Amino acid sequence: ETIGYKLLLWIFAWYAFFPLGSDFQNGNTWIFVVPMFAGVTTDMLQLYTTNIVLLEHYLIIELSALIIAFWFTLAFRGYISVPQIYLGSALFVATLFLGGVYIIFG
Repeated sequence: ETIGYKLLLWIFAWYAFFPLGSDFQNGNTWIFVVPMFAGVTTDMLQLYTTNIVLLEHYLIIELSALIIAFWFTLAFRGYISVPQIYLGSALFVATLFLGGVYIIFG
């Protein structure tokens, strides 16, 4: 399988499934719909990159993104403050980054 086939498959997924019916003036579209769409279509490529990144790593990254997105929903509704979200998000991203560094350089 060539890189051209993988790229063609990814482009088709973006063309066929991009959420054109979404309201892009709404912040929830940018926080939920677009990242989930990008994550799912990129996960599709995982089938062709198992020698680079394991499925577990993809799932941990996607779960982290969904948790952070949910925190933003709680902040929009006034349950938690935005600085708490930024702190939590920074901790999630730092943990993911350090885990990746550990895996690469072990």
